[in-house]
Amino acid sequence: NSTAALVELRRQRQELRNEGNILIDFFCEDRESFRLDECFKVFQDFCLKFQNAVKDNLERELKDVARRRLREHEEKRHSWAGGD
Repeated sequence: NSTAALVELRRQRQELRNEGNILIDFFCEDRESFRLDECFKVFQDFCLKFQNAVKDNLERELKDVARRRLREHEEKRHSWAGGD
């Protein structure tokens, strides 16, 4: 039923406004200049950068572990060969 769908849409829109007002108050933003889409974009950018940093740190750590293992292997091989 389209009437029920419209009523539900209006209810959800009002709920979004209410939640947006809570967010505005939480961040002490100006109600006239605050834009919810810009706020979401800031959080999205932060989350993407954070995820990339976590990924980069993990890759760096894995490379360090591989490098240490290779160095240890080379040192063992050197000591087996009689070198010091």
